[in-house]
Amino acid sequence: MELVAHFVEPHELGFDADRFEAVGYSGYACSAIEGGVMIHLARETGDGFELRSRFIFDRGAEAAPDDEAGGAGLAMAYELFIHLQSEFTHLSTFLADLYGEFGQRP
Repeated sequence: MELVAHFVEPHELGFDADRFEAVGYSGYACSAIEGGVMIHLARETGDGFELRSRFIFDRGAEAAPDDEAGGAGLAMAYELFIHLQSEFTHLSTFLADLYGEFGQRP
């Protein structure tokens, strides 16, 4: 699967980023992707941070898991899950070091 992410500010997707901090989110990445949107929200924890990711495709479309569109949606969800698991597992091996070296700079 190939998706191109066009990163945007949360308000461009209908989110009120001013409310993120009040509910504990300290970082985000939002993008418009073909047929939908993607949002990653980071919340600090005692061990680092927790990432919550949401992909919303075909808003308003109706599909049952057992029809062709629903099956394709489930397959896409699985592929995105595997992608995120791989991506963030890999990033966790070096992002803390990068932040330690460069994150405190203005």
